[in-house]
Amino acid sequence: MDEGTGTGLPDPGLLGAAGVSLGLAAWTKDEGLAMAAVSVCVWGVAWWGSRTPGLGRRMGWLAAGAAAPLLALLLFRAVVAPSTAQALTVGQTAAGVAAKLVDRDRNEVVWRALARRAPGAPILLPVLAFLVAAVLGARPLRLLRSVPLVAALAMVLVYAAVFLATPQPLLWHLDTSASRLLLQLWPTFLLGLFAAAGEFRSATDSR
Repeated sequence: MDEGTGTGLPDPGLLGAAGVSLGLAAWTKDEGLAMAAVSVCVWGVAWWGSRTPGLGRRMGWLAAGAAAPLLALLLFRAVVAPSTAQALTVGQTAAGVAAKLVDRDRNEVVWRALARRAPGAPILLPVLAFLVAAVLGARPLRLLRSVPLVAALAMVLVYAAVFLATPQPLLWHLDTSASRLLLQLWPTFLLGLFAAAGEFRSATDSR
């Protein structure tokens, strides 16, 4: 992607298309908006950490592509239907949310539920073993270049935080949405896993 213009910068058209995709993802309920925000943050950190040129221009092309869908979303939320995320803030206080986030029992319930409902749960241990081997046997920062993998894992943290802080009955909330939310991340996780495998191979081949 960085070779698209011959200047060390990615093709603006590809970045604009990526921005459009991120903007459209924001329409996929509130978790889509969260995924778009997380993806932009992960991309920005990856570009900044690798000291690639033109960070501002990269972000600018992403923003340009996402502008129209995001504007439509803002108008829709303002005129037609508000965000359903408001149901997660009813009766909440900052102190109460903070207490829920660090509550040991709630954390145990949430993380056990997410582990049970994760697609492909039987292969999670081999996946984790692969990641540990990649970090120990290759350059750790190369693993973080897999933006889809990092974004998917970051979204799991977002989901966990939402479940921990929810004012709804915790078990009911997990039973009605956890499986669906994790399934939505599965394609991104697999894409990121294969990308990480490529980084792992290139790192070991170059040693």
